[in-house]
Formats: sequence, C-alpha cells, structure tokens
Amino acid sequence: MASTLPIFCLLVLVLVQSTHSVIIPEHKNSIVEHKLHPSTSSSHDTYIVQTNHLAKPSKFATLGHWYTSMVAISSSRIMYTYGTVMHGFAVRLTEGEARRMSAVPGVTRVYKDRMYQIQTTRSPWFMGLHDDFGSWPDSEFGDGIIIGIVDTGIWPERASFNDTGLGPVRPTWRGKCVDAEGFNATLLCNNKLVGAKSFTGNLPLLPNNKISSNIPVPEYDDPSPRDFIGHGSHVASTAAGAEVPWANLYGFSGGRASGVARNARIAMYKACVPRGCAGSAIIKAIDAAVSDGVDLISISIGGGPDEPFYDDPIAVATFGAERRGVRRLPCPTSRRG
Repeated sequence: MASTLPIFCLLVLVLVQSTHSVIIPEHKNSIVEHKLHPSTSSSHDTYIVQTNHLAKPSKFATLGHWYTSMVAISSSRIMYTYGTVMHGFAVRLTEGEARRMSAVPGVTRVYKDRMYQIQTTRSPWFMGLHDDFGSWPDSEFGDGIIIGIVDTGIWPERASFNDTGLGPVRPTWRGKCVDAEGFNATLLCNNKLVGAKSFTGNLPLLPNNKISSNIPVPEYDDPSPRDFIGHGSHVASTAAGAEVPWANLYGFSGGRASGVARNARIAMYKACVPRGCAGSAIIKAIDAAVSDGVDLISISIGGGPDEPFYDDPIAVATFGAERRGVRRLPCPTSRRG
C-alpha cells in the first residue's frame, strides 16, 4: 500500500485550479461576481458566503445558529452549510442583501455562484500503464483506496460497479449510501460503491421549471444519487470500474473494460444536473467527501474563465481538502484536448 497513493496522483484528475499555500485576502469583504448572468437588484441569486469560524460570537451555540442570524429575513434561504474544507454557507440573496452580507463581521468573502460544465478524461495507455508490470500492478490496482467522485451521479446496476472479489470497506470509512426515491441504498450499494449522496435537491429551477424547451425537470433533474446523464457513471467506471470481460456496444467492438484503479472503492457525490454544476453544490460535495474520509477526489468539471485563486471558491475548497490530506492533481484536460 505504500506505493498506492503516489500513482493515483497520476490516475485521478481534478479539473480545478490549484491554489497557493496561503489564501490572499485581497479586497476583503468584497463580493466576487462572475458576471455571467446579469440580475436585477430585486431578484434572488445564490451566493457562497465564506466565514471565519473563529469569529463566531459566543452568544451563538453553533455555527449554524450564527449563520441563521445573518439571514434574518428567512433562514430557509440557506441551501448548504460548509464545515470541513472551508467554513460558510450558500444562500439565496438579492444583490443588495449580498452587499450587506459582505459587511457582516466574521464574513471573509461573498462569491456569486456560477455554473460549471462536465468534462471527460482518459486513458491509462497514454500514461504508459501496463497490467503485468510497473506502477499499476505494484499498487494492487488501487486496493484499499476510496475515490470520491463529484459529478452527475451513478447508475449502480452497471457491471463496472460489481464488487466481486472485494472485501468489506475499511472500518474508518464514515461515508454511506443515502436512500432516495428510485435509489434503494441497501440493494444498490456494495463493497465497490461504498457511498452515494446527492446535493442537487436545493438547486433553483429555471423559469417554467424547465431545463430546456422539451426536458421537464422532475424526470432529468432527479435529486437522488442516480445518474440520468451518464457522465458520472462514465467517469466513475473510468477511474475505478471493475473489470468487465466482454464489454461491447450492441455486439460490436467487444473487449475487456476496466477502470484505472479497478480494485479501488467508489463514493459518488452528485452535484451536477443537465444544465451544469453549481459551484455551491460542488463545494458541498467536496466538503462531504473529505468529511467522509475519501483518499482522492475526482472532479471532471471545468469550463469557466481563469480567475485569481482567492476569487475562486472551488480553489478555496480544494485547497482545504489538500490541507486535510485528500489528494488531487490539477491537470486540466477535456474532450476538447
């Protein structure tokens, strides 16, 4: 196992920017806006509020109580809270409320949420890995490693997620599969798929509850960990899918299919829906993955403009994960090459 972790810095890619060893608090208490979608002063948008948890007034018993006091109008606007890789919460606010929030004592930064797009990476042959010799077999193909995948969810019935030959997950693992409509965790999870959670249920709907003119939200914007897009299942099987001896497409192009770390375990953290991946949900997924005890995080997501690290809440969250010992390798690549 001593050689297992170094190889997976090459195998599992996190498509987000790395950050410096120090977060530079330039323009403290300002609002970082990406200006992708203009909004009126009365409309509500999602904002990510980063806090200094050490500044919590003693009169509040918990951070949650403190956060609720900041959103005095309606605490139901709070969508997520963060407490592992960073401290803070995601909340629906008007532009004016966000500006006032940025001036609240203890608030370090307020970021306007934005959508990211899924991307895809491969392959072991490009990295020079071989079944019979070298780093791949020396690492026992990822045995003992738990990979947290932040994506569109997972289709657990796929043969790639069969747990044949795998023993129980290590006792220090704190994650779990969460039941949801159409997703029976007891039946669908096993010693390969050891965790499955969804963080898409709080995402605001588009006008008329439509993703596009012909796709209704209830069918494809499913809040369970199940993957209705296919990208998350593809990424999970590429990273750690079990060996499938005769994989084929309608009988054509048959051959052996296997994930890079075929003996590793998978924990899926659903943060993406067909219209994209909200930064607030991605951060919650990273926060949960690190809290659960994953060894690595794979995030095949990108598609945004370059920003200073201190203006990028995803970079802040992944830096927090790195400080907790969860490895990731920022090697941006995608279908576009």
